[in-house]
Amino acid sequence: MIPSTWHLVPRTVAGVKAKAKAVKKTNPGLATAFTNLVTYEPENITGFTLQAFLYSAGAYPEPEVLVNAVKTSKSYGAKDLTTLGDYFANEMSGTKGSKVTVPKTVTLPAAKASLIESTVPDGDVTIGRELYLIPDGKRVFEIEFVIDASYLSKATIFDSIARTFQFA
Repeated sequence: MIPSTWHLVPRTVAGVKAKAKAVKKTNPGLATAFTNLVTYEPENITGFTLQAFLYSAGAYPEPEVLVNAVKTSKSYGAKDLTTLGDYFANEMSGTKGSKVTVPKTVTLPAAKASLIESTVPDGDVTIGRELYLIPDGKRVFEIEFVIDASYLSKATIFDSIARTFQFA
């Protein structure tokens, strides 16, 4: 469950633009946040099943959650968590200056997951990420949280959101 103070992102570019236009008069900063998604992250709008962020004036990056269900040709389960975690950790470590934790297995109410934390330099700020990988047969659910890395260890809301995940 996404907290009510977070803003759900429509799954089309036209929908995001309409949302930005709808809030522009009452909250121009929030409108800019939606417009920035179209400008800087258009692939996330259509590439993920769910996207939401917590708007806070002046915050970069805004705390964000991205959820995707990736269809696979092979069936994956809890026994594959180490393989999945290692693969994604290796991919995440490809950015110069990034730091990636060794994936660890965690137990969520829905299933076991591989959890990877990383920090990636992005100009003047370092972005912190938590990625949960939850295999379910021929789907692997990715739940990714993004925040300024200096707040990552304090962002207990991410664990709370991950614990509400249920298979659809």
